[in-house]
Amino acid sequence: MAHSDKKMLSIFLTNTCNLDCVYCYAHNDPDNMQIMSKEFAFWGVEYYYNEYIVKHGFDKRIRFYGPGEPTTQFALMKDIATYAKKIWGEDAQIEIQTNGCFSDTVLDWIEKNADNVWISCDGLPKIQNMNRPFFKTHNPSSPVMEKNIKKLSLSKHCVVGIRSTITKLNVNEQIENIQYFYSLGVKYVWVDTVFPGVGDDVKKFEYLDMDNFVDRFLEATKYADSLGMEYRTFFTCNFDKCTNMHCRACYPVPHLTTDGYLSACDMALFGAEDNHMKALIYGKWNPETATVEYFYDRLNKIRNRKIENLPHCLKCSANQYCGGYCLGETLNETGSLFGHKAIVCHAIRRLNKELPDSLRKYTYKHP
Repeated sequence: MAHSDKKMLSIFLTNTCNLDCVYCYAHNDPDNMQIMSKEFAFWGVEYYYNEYIVKHGFDKRIRFYGPGEPTTQFALMKDIATYAKKIWGEDAQIEIQTNGCFSDTVLDWIEKNADNVWISCDGLPKIQNMNRPFFKTHNPSSPVMEKNIKKLSLSKHCVVGIRSTITKLNVNEQIENIQYFYSLGVKYVWVDTVFPGVGDDVKKFEYLDMDNFVDRFLEATKYADSLGMEYRTFFTCNFDKCTNMHCRACYPVPHLTTDGYLSACDMALFGAEDNHMKALIYGKWNPETATVEYFYDRLNKIRNRKIENLPHCLKCSANQYCGGYCLGETLNETGSLFGHKAIVCHAIRRLNKELPDSLRKYTYKHP
């Protein structure tokens, strides 16, 4: 199944984080702490059940995500997960995207209750600790993360995978990073090249050499396969099935924000901010009436974001295995939902041509 088939309810629990990643696209303000209201989260669980699971057969999957570190609101996360299983049934799936730096108490709960946990890690400790130090202290994060990964990799219930950002520091060390992840017991790794944060000056951003990334990735993914691992890139997330849209954002499937909005995408993190990302914000929660006001003009535009409405995609040899690429990145870097992130197109076409069929299959779709 293509990544566009991965449909789930995403909960942005908080904007606070215990790490201080150098390239974080959220650019959080530590003096403006936001936490998801339980009432909004419970409404979202019921809404997703009635409008998406019952009516359309979407996945019974709840996902805890950023813009901060979800495990810093552990009690709230547990309450929401419990409520989802109550409403959806015990077969509801729990997915967590985390930086992996949490306590033994959180670790024990995740091991017993989560089905998938994706840990953001950039590889070898020297790189991880430079890119993702602890907040304020800037102490290394790799010792805590390694301990938690090793424990989760032995779990019979929870599958642990890695979500890794490729920068200049690790683009040429992808095989070494695979060896490192393998030593921790990890079998599933998804990588994405670094991109500008929301609000960054795109003209000043220095992108990776995409041909070099593809060269090193092709070597690495074949090496990983020899170890029984899956090493994949976001560029190829739809390569296992033809699609005319990139991801769940195109439906859209709800992402609940900390400030009480419905977002289509992981990169549209705050509804109250009046910036270019508001094109992906399609509803506002009213706590007094416990209802949502929908922005139907935005909804219609989001739903029209398909290959047939993207002129630059029409003649592309990889269009059905890409779906127009990431909505959030494209909007952030071009100012338009229907824009063209040209820097990745050549890489995607190369991968479509050069990646063997055996490496286009995924046990777990990317986070």
